[in-house]
Amino acid sequence: MKNKKFNIATWNVRSMLQAGKMEEIANELKKYNIQITALQEVRWIKTKNYTLLCSGLKTSKGQHGTGFLITGCATQWILGFQPITERMCKLRIKGKFYNMTIISVYIPTEDENKRNAEDVERFCNKVSDVCDKTLRNGALILLGDFNAKIGKEHSNK
Repeated sequence: MKNKKFNIATWNVRSMLQAGKMEEIANELKKYNIQITALQEVRWIKTKNYTLLCSGLKTSKGQHGTGFLITGCATQWILGFQPITERMCKLRIKGKFYNMTIISVYIPTEDENKRNAEDVERFCNKVSDVCDKTLRNGALILLGDFNAKIGKEHSNK
């Protein structure tokens, strides 16, 4: 636990079902010296050099899952992991001067919820509640896929 300097990233991996996907992710994380990665749309993963902590459906055809991919050296800093929903989970990390809580989210798009547009608002309220209930004696880092859209909004008004 000598060197507590580490890099954190977030990545919407869009499924791990493709052959070679884990190797691609591992190579990128190694290239940029990333120790903790918040993942979104985790559906399946198999690895030997990383620890995966995830929430979501446990089937190979699961949807939405979120999680954290952590290098072997960084696992010693884990204080706790909490799966909240298939779209949100929380990781607590021991720091040198203060502890950190990292939340990984995958917010639904409004396109997915045409029948019930309130789902997105409810989910955002849930994220806000989880952030509000997080311990105040440390850092809070919120990472993930917020499904932002760029460009003009078309309207029939």
